[in-house]
Amino acid sequence: MKALALRLRTREFSDAPLKAATLGALLWAADGVNRPATGGRTAPSAHAFNEVDVYAVLSNGVYRYDASQHRLVLKHASDARNLTGYQDFVGAALLDLPTSPTTLRSSRWTCGCMPETASPAGY
Repeated sequence: MKALALRLRTREFSDAPLKAATLGALLWAADGVNRPATGGRTAPSAHAFNEVDVYAVLSNGVYRYDASQHRLVLKHASDARNLTGYQDFVGAALLDLPTSPTTLRSSRWTCGCMPETASPAGY
């Protein structure tokens, strides 16, 4: 309760570079492997499909977080920070962590609870 009571937002960003260790810790907390024996992740996922990818958008590129290897995979070598959000401050932030559903993994729904023609969302 104390953490929630002290919560506030800020729109001030540091110009200091983001340390690799800090970025790694943020990515691990977002979707890292915390149970190596089973590949379990910090983020919950129905049937462990892990159907959501986390991206790191930095000034030097857009990267997909590969949780199993705890590494970033370059997807686009360009500064796309201003394209990842609607607020004007996103383009000035050192980092944005958008998420995206991965239809390849989410299409593995074969639990028998939905018709074969239904999408994972049921539409």
